[in-house]
Amino acid sequence: MRKLRGRGKSIELELTEDELVMINNALNEAREFVPATEFHARMGVDVEAVKHLLSEIHEVLGSVRREAGG
Repeated sequence: MRKLRGRGKSIELELTEDELVMINNALNEAREFVPATEFHARMGVDVEAVKHLLSEIHEVLGSVRREAGG
């Protein structure tokens, strides 16, 4: 992973596919196993934000895999 630039609360990163898969898997585990009543306190964000980010990650991974022919 490499930081390309940051501006305010926005950070642009360059990730390998494997790194993005690790982030995806960690977020998915948190979403599945952290109780909804504790999610925000333990994760610092609400579960809907994680669901939205996972959706975006799935789109990116799908695009990368289609481009690679896999």
